[in-house]
Amino acid sequence: MRTRFKDKIKELEQVNKELVFALDEANVKAKEREKMVCGYKKEIEVLKGLLSESQKKYCDAELRAQAPKELRRRDEMLDELLKEKVEIEDRLKWKIE
Repeated sequence: MRTRFKDKIKELEQVNKELVFALDEANVKAKEREKMVCGYKKEIEVLKGLLSESQKKYCDAELRAQAPKELRRRDEMLDELLKEKVEIEDRLKWKIE
């Protein structure tokens, strides 16, 4: 009976060693993955900064692109007003004569 218990204890000790080894491997993998996640988080923060910067540049470029359109629209309105002025002046000349 003692022999059976000794064999059982040896068997359980072997199982425990295997479990400890598996646990150590799992801990090493978990630490590696934790480092990877940390690296990914840093990369995400960098990418967020780049995205924000790109969006700012896009908005600035959009505003700069709209400025010439606005000037062109103002010029067109000014031309129209000048044409109307000339037409009104011509009408007034005819009425005066």
